[in-house]
Amino acid sequence: MRKCLRGEAYISASGICFECKVGTYSLDEESTECKKCPEEAEECTGKNVISLRSGYWRANNNSDKIIFCRNMESNCLGGSKNFTCAEGHIGALCESCDIYAHYFDEAYSVAEEYTCGKCS
Repeated sequence: MRKCLRGEAYISASGICFECKVGTYSLDEESTECKKCPEEAEECTGKNVISLRSGYWRANNNSDKIIFCRNMESNCLGGSKNFTCAEGHIGALCESCDIYAHYFDEAYSVAEEYTCGKCS
């Protein structure tokens, strides 16, 4: 018997793993149920994919803690990957700037509060 994978849930009575259906997800390998897609999500494609609506952020693809980007909603683009921030923005709630050009082709600095501009 193999361990369940992310995107699957374990039925203890039968000892088998089953894949989560569209509209549900599982991020935990020891889960006994697939969770319903969160309100903040655009969709859950089954398995372990949560695609966020615009204006929401989560720390990484292993977390289902979803936070509204209240300070600058437009910085958080949503989508199925973590760090889906507007160009030049990084970090928690996409409120920091990529000053070292680690994620974008150019460096960005603070232009206004919660807004980043190119350093060119």
